[in-house]
Amino acid sequence: MTAVHFLAQQAKLDFNGRLSRPQIAFRSDDSFSPPFWIVVSAPKHDQRVLRCHIFWGIARILNQMIKDGAFIGSIWELQLRGQEVGSISFIAGSDNELEVQPKLSGPTPARPITMGSTADLTPISDGPDIVIGWGFLSEKLTMEDVFMSSIAALILLAERPAQSTFTTFTALYQGYRCIQVWRSYKQPSTMTKEVLISTVTSAVRYALERNNWHGLRGVVKRGGPDGIYVATGGYTIPQTEQGT
Repeated sequence: MTAVHFLAQQAKLDFNGRLSRPQIAFRSDDSFSPPFWIVVSAPKHDQRVLRCHIFWGIARILNQMIKDGAFIGSIWELQLRGQEVGSISFIAGSDNELEVQPKLSGPTPARPITMGSTADLTPISDGPDIVIGWGFLSEKLTMEDVFMSSIAALILLAERPAQSTFTTFTALYQGYRCIQVWRSYKQPSTMTKEVLISTVTSAVRYALERNNWHGLRGVVKRGGPDGIYVATGGYTIPQTEQGT
């Protein structure tokens, strides 16, 4: 969940911009996230990592961890066309243990990863004015399916300008049996990038809190429980697999 929260935070910023510092550390305050840090480091003190490299890097790292069945503390070097463009570290520990993070001045025994181009509804409050009603579907997924489709959704949203609105939005991470599909409730659309980032993040947290990895549908309102309908949708198995 820490990775989802981190990417959701970064998705609101300039996708093609650079981080503000050569090294940043992130830990989620979500009670369902373990004491776990993500540390992003530039190769040198006078450099800053491109934000797009963080998205592609974390997606590929998590995909590799799932394939290996090994979710452990690790350091990954990001390479683009044979050149190091940064590193991402996954570090377990509390605030007092963060000194184990990799230092920019020393060698990093990193594992390289190559970058490419590219039911009834339960109301849940998600921010000051967004309320989402969630309900589980019958299609059975896995936690990995849901998390990777959510990562794919956050990458696609990060690539779009801040003021973007959507009539429909879909996201699928190749190799996983889960697709995100969201539709604007009315026209002109009020389903904004901000709303979708909050909705995608809230969906994963809702499933994780209940340890339920079936399909999920949601209805999004803005302005509180009595507010305006904004979007409807959720995640499920791809349509080509339904009924097989």
